[in-house]
Amino acid sequence: MRGHSSTNDFFPKRTTGRLAASLLSLPILLSACEPDWSGEGPYRGAPTQGPGQNKLAISWTLGGQTMTEARCSALGIGSMDVFLLRPADNAVLAVWSSVVCGLDRYSLIELPAGTVRVHVEALQKPGATARKCVPYLGETLATTGPQFSDPPVIVPLKTYSTCP
Repeated sequence: MRGHSSTNDFFPKRTTGRLAASLLSLPILLSACEPDWSGEGPYRGAPTQGPGQNKLAISWTLGGQTMTEARCSALGIGSMDVFLLRPADNAVLAVWSSVVCGLDRYSLIELPAGTVRVHVEALQKPGATARKCVPYLGETLATTGPQFSDPPVIVPLKTYSTCP
């Protein structure tokens, strides 16, 4: 099974809404969240193109095996969260939540150019407790480009915590 996502805004709108505590502070907060795509200023070494130009295909494995719907269910994984981070300082560039676990390829579009850190968290199916539990996670460096990576960049998952 395959899935894909795109992003037009590297900062989720719901986060911006939470940050806007008052109308007076909103312009200041929004300007502080705006990424510097020019390569000048405090984020030297950051991607030099804005969002919307590049692509990346990823997949996640556990023990060298691709995750299937049946395997995800057997492991108690409900969904995946995928984070795109800037390698220099691990600043969050984009987040995709509630991604289907049993995908053999997950395609991301509208990404900045350059090297990014892909961080994937497997989330336990909701159970008796409301607490979010991450039994497996993994991350890897990847390079975005004008074409999808083929084969997809593999993010190897490893045991992270014991969930109740």
